[in-house]
Amino acid sequence: MRAALHYVVALGLLTIYGGQVCPLIDTLTLAHWGTIVSGAFILLVMSRAVLVPRLVECAPLLEQSVRTFYLELGLFTAFGVGLSVFDHAILGFPTLESGVKVILGFMTFGFSSVWISLWPGCAIMARQSCGRMSRRRRLADIPH
Repeated sequence: MRAALHYVVALGLLTIYGGQVCPLIDTLTLAHWGTIVSGAFILLVMSRAVLVPRLVECAPLLEQSVRTFYLELGLFTAFGVGLSVFDHAILGFPTLESGVKVILGFMTFGFSSVWISLWPGCAIMARQSCGRMSRRRRLADIPH
């Protein structure tokens, strides 16, 4: 649920961000740019739904956070590059002027998605570590 909310917020903000930061994207209507970004996000969410069970959930608990980091950041970066290529090939936007801004925007939300996704996992692992440490202390207090 947390990832879905983040993706919806990222979709809205990236749609607005594109027009505010790039004058070339600003030539498109908000609905046109929003449709293009929405298409990218639909593919992004579908890819995530397929890859999370195969790459993250099958890993040991302590390794899942690292895999989540690489998966989220990699997906957002890949789809930022893909959207940049689309903008260049279909809309004729220059790669350096427009494409880099789109890629950086997607990478920013990919990085923040990692922190939002990992926060509950970090809290769970910290509680488990504290529980193991307190059990060790109790065992150490038993006279031999």
